[in-house]
Amino acid sequence: MQRLICELCKSNNFTKDDEGYFVCDYCRTRYTPSQAQSMMVEGTVRLDRSGDVANLTAMSTNALSARNHRECYEYANRVLEIEPANSEAWFLKGTSIGWQSAEQPRVTELVYAYQRAIEYAHDDETGTITPRCTNQALLISADLMKNGHQLTSHELICRIVDFDPDNSDVHFRIGISTGQLSTPTQPRLGEATSAFERAVAIADPDSQFELRSRCAGHLEWFAVELEKQSWSLFVQEQSWERHYPVSQQVMDSLATSYLWNPRRNPLDHYVSVAQKNLQGIKVTYFQGDRIQTKLLALDAAAQAHAQSQITWGAERIRDIDPESHRQTARPKKLLGIKLRPSS
Repeated sequence: MQRLICELCKSNNFTKDDEGYFVCDYCRTRYTPSQAQSMMVEGTVRLDRSGDVANLTAMSTNALSARNHRECYEYANRVLEIEPANSEAWFLKGTSIGWQSAEQPRVTELVYAYQRAIEYAHDDETGTITPRCTNQALLISADLMKNGHQLTSHELICRIVDFDPDNSDVHFRIGISTGQLSTPTQPRLGEATSAFERAVAIADPDSQFELRSRCAGHLEWFAVELEKQSWSLFVQEQSWERHYPVSQQVMDSLATSYLWNPRRNPLDHYVSVAQKNLQGIKVTYFQGDRIQTKLLALDAAAQAHAQSQITWGAERIRDIDPESHRQTARPKKLLGIKLRPSS
């Protein structure tokens, strides 16, 4: 049986275009009918495409270095058409997909490509391919974050554990990303804490102390920022329903921060939050022509709990700083705000 073989790439797949030319499906070279006739060969065609694989892989790598991610993706796909189990081509494909995720999120495709890259890696590559995939994913995630694609960045970081589950740095970054996404309407400090705990647990023993201290600092900052946002919303809504549960999550995080790295700063914040909850807010509003005043205060049980929290925090402060004020902190003077006009 006669077959048409491309002189350039040795492919035997051709399509006839509207002008009558025979076009190689692989390298897109065009041949006239007379040229095609002279290129026909007899028998079964066995092609050695190893040279093509090497050349296309090099072209894909060069395109990636030049930040031409679409071209990198196209060359990687052409390698995979010839050699579907090529680890390096899957790595290049996944990386090129990731760098295009700002235009259209394609996190699932990236993860799939990296999983195949790891699966098909040769024995001498198994120790390096996973770190390469992880490092690229982290770089891509950081770039997405910098350019305002926070949710896509967070999704990518969280999906890295699909192919690199025991990487301490990945869990640390998940904790940071989760804390940054925490809001009064969706507080996520508990999730951030869990990620930090996992990061420390699987870290090298020699680095655990330093990492735990870093986690403590981030957790304190996230807690303080969330409490500010939540208190502002509380003043607007004039209801404890949302703020009080958030404040308890904030205080749990501040206590955890202190336990991970004993120091006074998170304790001061801890006591301050409890004091604000205990004192409530004094609000004034107009009812007709008269100014009325009322106190938005917690119920008795919640007030007792706030007082016990103040006591706990004050005791820890005295442990750290024996010269500090030796009496349990008292609530400050009531804050005054105006309520919305009554309807």
